[in-house]
Amino acid sequence: MIKSYLFIEKGPLKEKAFPLEARESIGRGKENHICLSHPTVSEQHAIYYVEDGHSIVEDIGSCNGTFVNGERIKKSILSSGDTLLIGSVPLRFFQEEEAREQIHLTEASELNKSDISTCLNSGDLLSRSSRLIQAISKVPLFAGLGKKDLARLSQVANLVLFDPDSTIIRQGDLGRSLYIIVDGRVQVITYDNQGREILVSFLTGNQFFGELSFLTGVPRMVTVQVLEETLLCKLGLECMLEIMNNSPAVKEVIEECCRESLKDLEEKKRAAGFTERRKQPRFNIELPVDFHFPSSSHIPDEFEGSLFHAISSKISVSGIRINARDHRLLDLLINSKIRLAINLPQSRGVIHCSGTLKRVAGKKGEVNSVFLGIEFAEMSPAHRKKLENFLSD
Repeated sequence: MIKSYLFIEKGPLKEKAFPLEARESIGRGKENHICLSHPTVSEQHAIYYVEDGHSIVEDIGSCNGTFVNGERIKKSILSSGDTLLIGSVPLRFFQEEEAREQIHLTEASELNKSDISTCLNSGDLLSRSSRLIQAISKVPLFAGLGKKDLARLSQVANLVLFDPDSTIIRQGDLGRSLYIIVDGRVQVITYDNQGREILVSFLTGNQFFGELSFLTGVPRMVTVQVLEETLLCKLGLECMLEIMNNSPAVKEVIEECCRESLKDLEEKKRAAGFTERRKQPRFNIELPVDFHFPSSSHIPDEFEGSLFHAISSKISVSGIRINARDHRLLDLLINSKIRLAINLPQSRGVIHCSGTLKRVAGKKGEVNSVFLGIEFAEMSPAHRKKLENFLSD
């Protein structure tokens, strides 16, 4: 019998193991089988269950999302070694034994969309469908691949089903995977500096997206939203790098697609009157942040000597946006000085720096909606290098 576990990978409970049974609830509430007491975790966040011997994680409408191997999902089959992010709590899925021998994609029978949806709900091994290899071969990016490379892609690809109105990737997210649309329809949008939505394109079956972040490593430059139930084939970074090394033609095609996508994106921005003010990419990363105000800063007396706690929502090499969750901070003056301790994940340490308050946003009485936009002012070369390395990984 295969034994499955979730391990916490950082923090005070690092390496704590949760044995997994046939069905487990995950969330911040004490009634959950796996209780993660972190503010970024919803009361009822996700569920884990096993059907037909396959492990599945499903997000159940959480605020901050569920991620598998860096990509936000609604529902996904898990493999031993996969990394999960529940809110901002990192976990790793592990099985003591290998799963039963998997059927090669070329040996499975072809499935239509309704069959695939049924299989996903029943836990069948979707990534072994011959429909997947057909979808891969029809994408212009992979038109020149031989049978060996197509078989390699099919063996490591995952199928993920997204409900209508859900979001697959968000502008500013980290992620290096490529997505192929097997069935369904999505829209690609971006946002200007005032948060206004700009439509970039619509994508349907056999088209793909995610190539910009895959090739460059920068945060996602667009948001992709589901218009109708959509089945995606997700291809990870490691496999794609292998394919590109074996097939220079694929590298040429993906570079050309990147140039065309970037050109189209810029044209849509210009047509909408968008002008980019920021020079540095901003990442959507949630990190614990401690901060206080130096005595020289013009602050209310009640803040002197107080240590505040927050969670970051965006960060770049030049600044950070944090949710401080204290409505009293709405009275802060712009350009107030702030000292920060930014806690990086996975034992990377703490970044100490000072900053200048540039923006305060929120409403009186709403504790969970007080956001501070801070521009970094003083940071040692060693800590700046640490931040740059973290954001470039």
